[in-house]
Amino acid sequence: MSDERRDDERRQEPVGPPPLEVGAVPPRMLANRPFLWLVLAEGFAGLALWSYFLAVMGDATYRFQATPGQLGILLACFSITFIPSTPPFGALADRWSPQRMMVVAIAAFAGSLVVASFAPSLPWLYLSMAWVGLAEGVLWPARGALIPRLVERDHLVRANGMISLVRELPMALGPLLGALAVGLWGRHAPYWVGLAAIAVSLLFYALVPDRRVDGRMHESFLRDLGAGLRAGMRVPVLRLLFLTGFAAMLVLGLMQTLEPLFVKEVLDRGQRSLGFLWSMQGVGALLASILLIRLRRAMGAEMVVIAIGVAIAGAGLLIYAATGAYAVAVPGAILFGFGFPLFYTTGQALIQRISSAPGKVSAVFVVISEIGPLVAALWIGVLGQVDVQVWLVGAAVGLLVFGGMGLWASRRPALLVEEAPAEP
Repeated sequence: MSDERRDDERRQEPVGPPPLEVGAVPPRMLANRPFLWLVLAEGFAGLALWSYFLAVMGDATYRFQATPGQLGILLACFSITFIPSTPPFGALADRWSPQRMMVVAIAAFAGSLVVASFAPSLPWLYLSMAWVGLAEGVLWPARGALIPRLVERDHLVRANGMISLVRELPMALGPLLGALAVGLWGRHAPYWVGLAAIAVSLLFYALVPDRRVDGRMHESFLRDLGAGLRAGMRVPVLRLLFLTGFAAMLVLGLMQTLEPLFVKEVLDRGQRSLGFLWSMQGVGALLASILLIRLRRAMGAEMVVIAIGVAIAGAGLLIYAATGAYAVAVPGAILFGFGFPLFYTTGQALIQRISSAPGKVSAVFVVISEIGPLVAALWIGVLGQVDVQVWLVGAAVGLLVFGGMGLWASRRPALLVEEAPAEP
């Protein structure tokens, strides 16, 4: 059988799970074997990502003695490739194969770990971070397009919560294991942990079915992207989601840029403590993901969950940064980590529920959100030297204010929508 014929058959495969018979009881989500493979693949991919970030940020801070400005440039390298790559790959995910895109992206990610592991200077870490940004620019919209092709619409919040759970579990374990590996085998160890995790994730991504949407193969990319942007900007709830995404991710960008120096200079701790605090943020995110999985009435109230998540993250960051005490920073890190899945994961589920083309609309959401960390990183990069603790406390207050504004705005009747078509 020719490759062309196999591709035609795959395009004709049902986009969602097989319909249930009348009166049948829906199976447990992990009994859906294609979704199970995706969950396992995402878990190992998350382990690779967090092992990489601990190693790179640790090398930059402790090995190359990076300044706040240099750390800002390092994280900006991720956004500089991530932002422009996400929209076209979001359009591609809606019209081609999300599964194949994920296989290619995770394989390419392995190259960035090798480059960073042997980096002789800070610019090589910049190159590696830009490489990771490109790979993630493929993975994020592909995941957003694939999930609604594997699970029922009513289960999208729970399904995204489950993906968040397995993505956050490595955040809890990856930095902790990476920090332990650094102590036992040296600075290269987290990179090799990441490469091993990538190899396993590739096996599971290959098992996910290649489900495509028929009739999109000859549409223009510009039309796809324009449709996604129009769908978001003309629907009030999506406009609010995009604004919330920018503000929350701006603060996250400040946190990511300044946290290694906060641990080093304010808490007076080393790389292993940085890994432990990241793991505590992962524990919080893990608990939030479990909560999302158990939510039964989240459909229609997504913006309330999102606003609460932003406020909780702000409270956690304030506790984390205000005192400069390590014992207080630990519970603050847990609370900060708890807030972000409530915001970001629920936002993805909202887009998938109300959009007929979730890949391209998710890409717009991801791009608008990622502009926040880019602005934060470049801002710190231009300033060069800042009072790390003061900036983190100010960011926390901003999150608390914005979460309260989101709760007030979510009460407006105009935010209750059922569908946001992707076409004009």
